[in-house]
Amino acid sequence: MGSRAFGLATEESDTDRRGVYVAPTPWFWGFSRPPTHLDGPEEERFSWELERFCALALRANPNILECLHSPSVEYADPRGEELLSLRDAFLSQEVLRTFSRYAAGQRRKLEADVRTHGAPRWKHAMHLLRLQRSCRDLLRTGRLGPVRRIFVEEPAASGAYSRRAFGSPSYWTYSGDSGVRRECVPGVAGPRRSAGQGLVVGVGEAREELLAVRRGEWSWERVTSAMADLDAACEEAALTTPLPAAPDRARGEDSLYRVRRDSAAALG
Repeated sequence: MGSRAFGLATEESDTDRRGVYVAPTPWFWGFSRPPTHLDGPEEERFSWELERFCALALRANPNILECLHSPSVEYADPRGEELLSLRDAFLSQEVLRTFSRYAAGQRRKLEADVRTHGAPRWKHAMHLLRLQRSCRDLLRTGRLGPVRRIFVEEPAASGAYSRRAFGSPSYWTYSGDSGVRRECVPGVAGPRRSAGQGLVVGVGEAREELLAVRRGEWSWERVTSAMADLDAACEEAALTTPLPAAPDRARGEDSLYRVRRDSAAALG
């Protein structure tokens, strides 16, 4: 995720990784519930348990929807592929409310920077404009345009996972045939589709314009004017958007039920 997924990376950009994991069904049977998210174990890596991820996606959480529609992928197992096949089920006209509310909160932070330091954090201003453009285009088209795709092969399937403690949550250690031992969150991660309804994450031809904002080449007045124009464009696009009024909750629940059932059945 981050600048690399959006097509705005520079030489200084780091790599933000986001993922989804499935906690084994028996972990839900006791008084102690499995973690809804995991931070790490690597830097800039954050993962959600499948149920939490789907719940946030149904609420049109901007960060979750952008993660689900990221053009870059490192790994997706069969459960990940099923999640990707459902991504249109999470989209609805709710994106106008959630994206606008998120944008308003980020703009207040930028305005506080201007009052305190005389200028906003230009990188944050760039990403706010990018987010508003994504919302506008999603409301206008309801479709995902062409995206670039990156695939990284996972270790051989003959490797094994084992449960260990990582602070209070649990995580897994992978031991493959190569003898390399690495700690990771198992489960579903990374979109790899490029057709159908969806959110366009990459900025495309707007890259240079947005990078100019990041470099501080735009005045704050110009940035706020562009934000206001995008707000109005989102409101206008919502009047005729092809997106449904509400997400398809039933499809998400059916998929989650089957994942939990299969996990329990695997116990024998």
